[in-house]
Amino acid sequence: MRHTGVMLWARHHRVGPSVAVAVIASAVVRGLVLLITSDGSGIEVAPLWIATVCAVPLLFMFTTETDADRTAPRSLAARRWALLGIAVLTSGVIALAAFPTAIGEWGLIATWRDAVALLGLGLLSLAVLPPAAIWVAPLVAALASMMFSWPLHPGLSLGLWGALRAPADLLLDPGVPNLSIPLCLLIGAAGVVVLVNGLTWTPRPAAPHRRSVMPHHRSVMPHRSSARGGIRRASLAVPTACLVAIVSAWPWVTSLSWWGGSPRLLLAGEIPASFFIAIPCAVLAGVVTGQYRWRSGVAVWQKLSGRPAWTLLGRACGAAALTTVIAVGTPALVMALMATWDLASHDVGASVVATEFLAGWPPTLVVLAEVAAAAVLGVCAGWWNGRIWLAPACLILALAAMIATPRPPTQDVDQLWADRYGYTTCATVTGHDVTVCAPVPDKGYLPAAVTTVSQIYDQSAHPEALPRLIHLTTTGTMGGGMHPMGLEHPPDLGAAPGRGLTPPTALGSAAGDSLSYSTQAWCAGTDLADLQKIFGVEQYVQTPTMGKTLAALQKCRG
Repeated sequence: MRHTGVMLWARHHRVGPSVAVAVIASAVVRGLVLLITSDGSGIEVAPLWIATVCAVPLLFMFTTETDADRTAPRSLAARRWALLGIAVLTSGVIALAAFPTAIGEWGLIATWRDAVALLGLGLLSLAVLPPAAIWVAPLVAALASMMFSWPLHPGLSLGLWGALRAPADLLLDPGVPNLSIPLCLLIGAAGVVVLVNGLTWTPRPAAPHRRSVMPHHRSVMPHRSSARGGIRRASLAVPTACLVAIVSAWPWVTSLSWWGGSPRLLLAGEIPASFFIAIPCAVLAGVVTGQYRWRSGVAVWQKLSGRPAWTLLGRACGAAALTTVIAVGTPALVMALMATWDLASHDVGASVVATEFLAGWPPTLVVLAEVAAAAVLGVCAGWWNGRIWLAPACLILALAAMIATPRPPTQDVDQLWADRYGYTTCATVTGHDVTVCAPVPDKGYLPAAVTTVSQIYDQSAHPEALPRLIHLTTTGTMGGGMHPMGLEHPPDLGAAPGRGLTPPTALGSAAGDSLSYSTQAWCAGTDLADLQKIFGVEQYVQTPTMGKTLAALQKCRG
């Protein structure tokens, strides 16, 4: 009898399906990671991917509790502790299976830490959200943590707000303690407290309308606009649109230093590059919208309705597509207008402003079309099934599908600017025989470039050997092993990552690296390590090849 009771309890809480889905999904993601890293590279975000697809299915074990469970003679706390034990143990086994040999850094401990934190976030959300939304907080946290790269020298605060991306080492950097593990354990413990003590969300019963108890009242037909408003509320269109807008626009906000002051860099570069965030969010919004018929209880009525089923589905698809396109397109338009305003303030001419604003829209329109299509697919899934696990499952599947989805077309803005405008806007660096030139759209960043070049030449041990002409580009030349470009392609430095809502007084520290790499490609016979010392990237010391490098620079300088 006891064995039968345990089996019924496990079946009631969907323990078997939740564990099975967590194991299968984790195995699939781990397989994709192994496929991607087959060339010997690594993926720092892999532990978070595996922890997410592991924790979200396990959370649905905690959504099946009923009033009968709460009034049963057996200990409710013991049953909740049992579910917690199953979830934590399963996540630990999955983490061990995914990284059997990699313990620290981005391995077993990081995966288990992230899974515990995501489980805790889901359980914490029960205090303010209905059980059907237990997956929202973990997925939002996971998505937010995937939108930045881990820096080479992280600070103490990054181990807190970036805890899900942090390595599992004791120190983030020499002398910088790693607080990610204590924080994730604290989040998990807080979630346990919420669950065990039953601090869950319960809706307040609506107070009866006073007129409804009057014996003689007229029946009033509902207004058509009220019916539409009810459907709109049941579809959760407004909250899902806000969620899609915030999550989609967040990468654009964080990458402001790469596109500020240029609407084309935003519309033709940053937005297509972040399509893997906007499209899964559109799928999620579509599923939530399509499930309105199950939440509102009209699914049976729709089956009995005389209207063709495809018309009802078509209306839902159109509404979801329009909502998601507006949610993604509105912040894109606002940010593009902000960049256009800054561009126009630098006296570049109305034709340049109009061209830069309009020419960047084709790649963004492709992304908006993909967003609309993804929302329609999500509506179809939600229309077919009203289960609460469908929305996060579709989101995770969409994120996985983005790995193999071709990136929307982007524009080579540097080449387009060089072909259309040329490097015709120039300024001379005071005290040095060097000129910095930029295309007309980057005219506002020319003073900052001149200041930066002046600082680099002032600090250089051999300014007399450095190039006489420098081009200002969007990102600059980075990376070794470049093919020689020849003397017809002068060295360059990039305005990014020094861009912003307005131009800075000087560009960032990456300018020295850009000048070093581009000068090596411009001038044959130079050594990269020597150039980095001459441009101040590294401390200057005399090397055996320094004489050869200086002689080559003098020859190229002319």
